[in-house]
Amino acid sequence: MTAFKHKAFLVASLALCLPAGGAFAQTAAEDGQAVTTDRATLQTDSSLLRTDRQQLRTDERAGNGAAVTTDQSNLSAARQAESTEKQQLRTDEKTARTAAAPVLRNDSSMIRTDEKTLRADDRLLRTDEKAGNVAAVTTDEANAAAAKTSLQNARTQLKTDRSTDLGTPAPGSSSGRHGHRRHDENQDDNGQSGGQGGGSSGGGGWRHGNR
Repeated sequence: MTAFKHKAFLVASLALCLPAGGAFAQTAAEDGQAVTTDRATLQTDSSLLRTDRQQLRTDERAGNGAAVTTDQSNLSAARQAESTEKQQLRTDEKTARTAAAPVLRNDSSMIRTDEKTLRADDRLLRTDEKAGNVAAVTTDEANAAAAKTSLQNARTQLKTDRSTDLGTPAPGSSSGRHGHRRHDENQDDNGQSGGQGGGSSGGGGWRHGNR
């Protein structure tokens, strides 16, 4: 395959993929951003839930009845906010996977095409080397190098699109934390959430509703 033919082949392949791919890519990227935002919001909601839970425990131990009432309201609002955001995240993740599918298929197709091209160029290079065809070897080496670069770029594009279209994890997030939060929440449900006394968290009930 000559350098001209090699380049023409790549241009033709891109021309077939770009018209439909552009619209898909834009939609997928927007859905991926929604997932990223949901994950960050969920992390914030979970952090507030832990804070409210700890405040309730503190006021219960202090016998702070007035604050406990406010704490219980805050905790209920925080749980509802977290539950709502989890549902939103699941919905947006499903939408993002659907939108990303054609983009990722296109990326994978480009990788397979580049792999085939690289194998063909390598075979032609070996053939010309054995035949002592010096002029052809120089062209073959250039074609193989171009094919290798194209393959590396295609693999990078796939990684980028996966991150962009499927959303990025919230900083510091991990699946293990969710299990611990659920365990703590169950402890609260079975604990002294109706304690009596007066405390320092009054007026906190508004912040969940206004977030």
